[in-house]
Amino acid sequence: MAYYHYILHNTGNTPDTFALTTAFEVAAGNIIAPDKVEVYYDANNNGLVDAGDVLLATDGGNEVSTALLAQDAIIPLIVAVHSPSNAVEGNLINVDLDAQSAGDPAETDEYSNWNQTSFSLGTGILTAMKGADVSSAIPGQTLTYTVEGSNTGSAPIYGIKYPTTGTDEHISFDPSGGDTERNGLLIVDALDSEKLEVGAKYAGIENVVISGPSRAQFLYWNEASNTYHLYPANAAWTSTPKVALFIPDDSSLVTNSAGTTDPAGVVLTPGQGYKFSFTIEVVTPYPVGADKLIGNKVEATYAKNAAGDEVETESNYSLVRIEEDPLHSTAGAAIGPWNVPMADDQTDYAITHPQVDAKGLSVEGTSEPDKTTAGIRDAGEVISFPVTILNPNEALPSGDKLGAGGPATAADVYNISYVNPDPSQFSVVLYKGDGTTPLADSNGDGKPDTGSLNPEQTATIIVKVYIKADAEDVNANEFTVTATSSNNPGISDDTFLIIASVRPAGVDIATSGELAGDDNATAADASEEDDDDATTSAGVLPGAIVSFPVHVANLRPIDQTVGLTADETTTAADTYKLSYEKLTGAEGFTVVLLKDGDRDGEVDPDELQPVSDTGWLPAVANLSSISDAEIFFMNVRVSVPKGTPEDDYFVKVTATSTNNPGVSDSMHILVRVLNAPSIEVTPDNTATVVAGGTYIFSHVVTNTGNVGDTVTLSHSALPNGYNAVWVDCDDGSVTGQNNPSTVTTGFIPAGETANVCLRVFVPANAASGSVLPITVTADMDSWDVGVYPETVDTALDIITVIDGALQLTKSNDPTSAVAPGKTIKYTTVYKNLSPGELTNSVIADAIPAHTILAGTAADISATLPDGTPIKADANAASFEWSNDKGATWDNFNSAPAFREITNIRVKIGDVPAGEGGELVFTVEVK
Repeated sequence: MAYYHYILHNTGNTPDTFALTTAFEVAAGNIIAPDKVEVYYDANNNGLVDAGDVLLATDGGNEVSTALLAQDAIIPLIVAVHSPSNAVEGNLINVDLDAQSAGDPAETDEYSNWNQTSFSLGTGILTAMKGADVSSAIPGQTLTYTVEGSNTGSAPIYGIKYPTTGTDEHISFDPSGGDTERNGLLIVDALDSEKLEVGAKYAGIENVVISGPSRAQFLYWNEASNTYHLYPANAAWTSTPKVALFIPDDSSLVTNSAGTTDPAGVVLTPGQGYKFSFTIEVVTPYPVGADKLIGNKVEATYAKNAAGDEVETESNYSLVRIEEDPLHSTAGAAIGPWNVPMADDQTDYAITHPQVDAKGLSVEGTSEPDKTTAGIRDAGEVISFPVTILNPNEALPSGDKLGAGGPATAADVYNISYVNPDPSQFSVVLYKGDGTTPLADSNGDGKPDTGSLNPEQTATIIVKVYIKADAEDVNANEFTVTATSSNNPGISDDTFLIIASVRPAGVDIATSGELAGDDNATAADASEEDDDDATTSAGVLPGAIVSFPVHVANLRPIDQTVGLTADETTTAADTYKLSYEKLTGAEGFTVVLLKDGDRDGEVDPDELQPVSDTGWLPAVANLSSISDAEIFFMNVRVSVPKGTPEDDYFVKVTATSTNNPGVSDSMHILVRVLNAPSIEVTPDNTATVVAGGTYIFSHVVTNTGNVGDTVTLSHSALPNGYNAVWVDCDDGSVTGQNNPSTVTTGFIPAGETANVCLRVFVPANAASGSVLPITVTADMDSWDVGVYPETVDTALDIITVIDGALQLTKSNDPTSAVAPGKTIKYTTVYKNLSPGELTNSVIADAIPAHTILAGTAADISATLPDGTPIKADANAASFEWSNDKGATWDNFNSAPAFREITNIRVKIGDVPAGEGGELVFTVEVK
């Protein structure tokens, strides 16, 4: 493979990209075609195809266009010609390289760019590459040049004879400067003395390093005698200084005074290489008018065989771009509003750059021409400020024109910095003019910059100010953006970006239909501005469960921020924490916040999971038309305890911003509880009484409503011979009046109870086995039962007449208060107190109100007079149940669900005098 080195020069007047193509001469005679041709951008300018080099074209066509080349820019190229393996002596490959402008495709290079590869079998082939340690430098900077190569042929490379006479080149190793005939290889590097500080006697050449071969010497050219000297003191130049690496043949060593053979000997064997380097400074000040590129190459002549057939070869062009000299140039700087870098527009105008948002940016040129103002903004917003930087070709400031320094005499790179007035509320990021590419550091000084700007050239950058989500500030904030010259860091200019104020996050919580509104004119609780209450205007009863549809949206109500005259939209999405507070009197209420998934204002079975936040809500776009997608729908479910007095109660519901926890909105839910008088009298009782006996039935009157009252109790009419009277439960004294007897309790507050007792007299002639039901009625005195049906309640007392005297004693376990869901065990002990045997005895009992029979039939038991235990499962025929309060009975062979049973009884049969037993069952409190 053979390498050929080219340079691509943009000779147009604007930046451009180029497409490269190759062509080769058609095979004919000694002309053969290459296996492949490749064109590379030599990224590190070392003359070799290596890592980082970019493939631009092949013999198949253009692969990729070059990067954008500035006006007058130059890049190095390598054309790699791949030789076919069947090439023979005398074959030639001719390849051409062409470039086409993308800016004007009609423009192609007008020169012939052919290269020729010739094949010589069994000979030596010398390669040479030259490179600098940098691709760009400034005047005064030290460059390190490295030259290297090798014998890539299949035979040795031979030297050339350098005589002591004639006009040909001479070699001198003598300290006194005398010539000595030498044989060897001379690799010559001609230096550009206009751009490189060569110095008299080559004093500017330093740090010479020869890496091989060991006998090679670094020589300096004396122009007058055309002699290359080992000692620079013997060398002088007037127009073109040259240095060289001389590689002697085997017999031409420095220590050999004879130094020659005829013909010349071997210099490099196949595969053997050479390498040397040196340093030299770029001239400063750089010559005015000289192009800003240092390009040079090395050349060599060698013998490819022992016959002395000479071949000339050369390296690639080593290219170093020269930047401006900061010590010998005048710098200037101007930065201002977009397209007005010198801030010299004295009118008021709007910024129309495409990166500017709908809220706009403006400049009040009549008073503050160097300030770009964003006005009032929202927390969470991102503001793009375009500003323009100029490399001024005039002295500034001047009149209305602002800036510093100038007139600029050279291209300059401007570092961009800024002052953030409050990092706790704002962050700043610099972008290129497209608003998406971060502003980079193009010159390696660690600071973002504009890139190189020629005099009069401008660049626009975007300064993005990110307002933090929790920001809030009624005061103006001023950001200072500074452009600083790289050529002269003492030259800089400022422009200013203003945010008039920052309004915080917002939230509105309201009853359905009241977002961005205010219903205080009709709300029951108008104590808070823009409260947006929800209300139960018709009222609810104690024990009720009521739901209120409530909406939350991301907007800013009028009362939430100082200075607002109307509701406003916000900018940033937010999520809101939901909470509630039960205000005075409502402490016992149960409140649950539920998401209304189908947005119908009702609580559905699949919507019973409580929520604590709204999730992310977008900012409302249009206050007059808020879409469902911008609203969080929820239901506030309130359970009112039984017994709650008539009154107006309030639950406060609050939505708090996550972006800014200091921002919240609340609404009041009015729960109007109505009067709900109700009464309950318990329990239902059963008793067995001997003819001529009496029995006292005990009852508890409970005020189950939310208002206190007195209660009048009465009983149903009794058959002839029976009588009843209300008595004091403690001492048995008569308290009732009239016939049938009635009694009125004292005032019973809501939730309180009163005990009452009814004594019943059984006539002596009452038939054994007869049953007397007595209905006890409790009636609240202040209420019309037709309007409030719950103000009347009844209990049922049942007497069964028996022969003799059977004593019944009932107890319960536990004796203390029992919570709902817990059980009570009742035990009734019976005993025959008469002198004779009682026959066909039955013990009956009612299931107390607000309870249900618990357990199973095995849990209902009795003990017969002879001590035999029986149970309702194993002895089902002995136990009976009723589901109509004792009107009808059936045995436990076919018992219904226990919750349906109202009464139970057990047949104990004959009870001898003095004997007895018990009945045991358990109930569960509802």
